[in-house]
Amino acid sequence: MNNKKKEGFGAFDLFALGFGAIIGVGWSITLHRFSINGGGPIAASLAFLISMILFIPIALVFAELASAVPVAGGVVAYAQRSFGRKAAFIAGWFLTMSYLEILPLETISITEVLAGIIPVLRSGPILYTIAGSDIYLYSAIVGILLACIIILINRKGTNTIARFQSSLTLLLIVTASASILICATKAKAMNLLPLYTPMEGKAHTSFLTGIIAVCALTPQFYAGFDTIPQSIEEAGGVEKKKVGRIVVLTLIVAGLFYALIITASAAAIPWQELIVLPIPVLSNLMTTLYPGFLGQAMYWITMLGALSGLFTTWNSFYVAGGRLLMSLGRYRLIPAAFAKVNERNVPYVANVLCSVIMLLGPLLGIGVIDILGIIGSFGFTIGWMISCLAFLKLRKAEPDLPRPYFVQNGGLIAGIGAFTCLVMMVNCIAPFMPGYMGNFGLLAVVIWTVLGIVFFTVTEKEHAKQVKTE
Repeated sequence: MNNKKKEGFGAFDLFALGFGAIIGVGWSITLHRFSINGGGPIAASLAFLISMILFIPIALVFAELASAVPVAGGVVAYAQRSFGRKAAFIAGWFLTMSYLEILPLETISITEVLAGIIPVLRSGPILYTIAGSDIYLYSAIVGILLACIIILINRKGTNTIARFQSSLTLLLIVTASASILICATKAKAMNLLPLYTPMEGKAHTSFLTGIIAVCALTPQFYAGFDTIPQSIEEAGGVEKKKVGRIVVLTLIVAGLFYALIITASAAAIPWQELIVLPIPVLSNLMTTLYPGFLGQAMYWITMLGALSGLFTTWNSFYVAGGRLLMSLGRYRLIPAAFAKVNERNVPYVANVLCSVIMLLGPLLGIGVIDILGIIGSFGFTIGWMISCLAFLKLRKAEPDLPRPYFVQNGGLIAGIGAFTCLVMMVNCIAPFMPGYMGNFGLLAVVIWTVLGIVFFTVTEKEHAKQVKTE
């Protein structure tokens, strides 16, 4: 009898992959930025709840597509099947931008967390300054070493990845729940007032525009439910219908969590005092609320939760990013070498690129986080919108395609999802909108777009020659 455990993700592993990708470190380390970006915690909480509701149609679209087209790469596969190479490249190229920017972003965050625990990391030589943030030698070295842990884990195959991700996600859920309960014991409604305050350097000018400004960032914070379809080929024996349910459940649980942690922490202390607490914000909030043993214990518990969230997001997007690049390679939208996998089904060439990008993180600084976040949000909305359009196209072109997870009123749902993405895209790139990414962010997107046009032109010529000779 063969007792060898089957390689693949189980149901909870898939949930851990998605939830762990969504809930990174912002809920703990930079908790104050939600209120700053919205002009208050109520505006920020409402923005996350509104965005969750708006993203549910998009999650439903992914739920059906993942069950109907269960191949790695998700969005790229859906776009290729529905509209052909150009749409697949656009979706894949901008999602690649978003996935890759998260890798160094998490590296930046983890060095900030550790610097709060180990002050010596900020006492060494300063290499240079980026966006007003000093880059310290010791901090950069530690960040690079930790990035290597993720790289090594992903060389071991799906089972090792699943155990690592699931264990840390459980730890994240426990520590985050404890944090919410501790904050709730000190909660007072008056601490949430005033509902709105203008913030220096932010484009919002009212309670409503504060909500809109935070909504521009939410695609970045909700990105993660779409990592599940990226890895569906490794979903073991999980029923395709159940995979669809996991996609939707992941989004809803994450949305409720964000709203709870933002509201509970701000209600525990006057929110204008919360936003000036030093990083790590939630940990320092705990010692402010409880100066004794309990506060110190919760300080370290929240730090443990923050580290768990960092590693789960880091790992999820490393896994999904490699599978996305593998899918682009399969369709010859980028060099075919990216489609190569080893004996454990790990896309090792794609992972090399992910590793290089991730290792750049410690060489950047906390000052670029907001810029990276809004750029990532823009790329996600492009990929999600194309997925909604692919959903509509496949419903018409392939009505008999088996859909284990079937969305009722699918046309309306996908239409709402596509419109939501369009509005959020405009909010990110239009200078007159509260969520505008700024000139530097827009320049980065333009450069990435031009590179994409050049890259696609070259690969398209090679693809045409290959087709002609076959």
